[in-house]
Amino acid sequence: ITSDTEGRFTEWNTAFSKTLGYTDEELRSMSLFDIIPAEFQEKTKTVLDQVNKKGSSDLMEKILIGKGNIPIPVELQVTLLRDNEGRPAGTWAIIRDITARKKMIEALRESEARYRTLFENMREAYILVNMDTKIREINPEFCKLVMYTREELESLRLRDILPDDYWPEATSVIQRVMREGSSGIFEHEFVRKDRSRVNVETRMSLTRDKTGNPRGLFALVRDITTRKAMDTKLKASLAEKELLLKEIHHRVKNNMQVIISM
Repeated sequence: ITSDTEGRFTEWNTAFSKTLGYTDEELRSMSLFDIIPAEFQEKTKTVLDQVNKKGSSDLMEKILIGKGNIPIPVELQVTLLRDNEGRPAGTWAIIRDITARKKMIEALRESEARYRTLFENMREAYILVNMDTKIREINPEFCKLVMYTREELESLRLRDILPDDYWPEATSVIQRVMREGSSGIFEHEFVRKDRSRVNVETRMSLTRDKTGNPRGLFALVRDITTRKAMDTKLKASLAEKELLLKEIHHRVKNNMQVIISM
């Protein structure tokens, strides 16, 4: 689109008229300020003054008002036009309708907000690490599990919260995830901030970027301390019962020998 020094439209293409919804006849009697929201008119004048001084504007995102008072997000850049003697004669601008892009960005934001809400309120602990195992994301449940703050964890690597004697096995698990995409469920321990250990059950998977290249590893982690304690108690109880049965068997055997010898 081109306009004179007063902002009146002088030339435009079909894409411009189609974007705004005006006919060519309507556009002939309009100016730039007819499609700029009232609250941005003064700022627009400032931009045009800068174009007169510099020769062009930066690439900008603006809102234009289409027919029916419909707001239209656009991307535009304005360049100064000069006459044969080098004096300012008007401006021309390349304008791109970015409605679809804006809607996509908004949809992504809404999706991210839903993901963030789900992520923050998961009952399972969640951790995401980069390919160098630097911790990138964690949810509140994971912070609670290992007794670190989010800020503290984001300065650590995975190895910092695993027992030293477990790291060779952890490396093996990571290599398997790299090959197969996931680890299945496995049990291990995390080292808490107070250096105590917590028993967990973990499932690890590989994440990839848009081009399919490995981007990081994420894991869902469940605290199984209570289950481990119950298992230990059950094993102890079974051991006691087994010992009791052996004692009963021994006594019955002795009694039978006494009876037989009578």
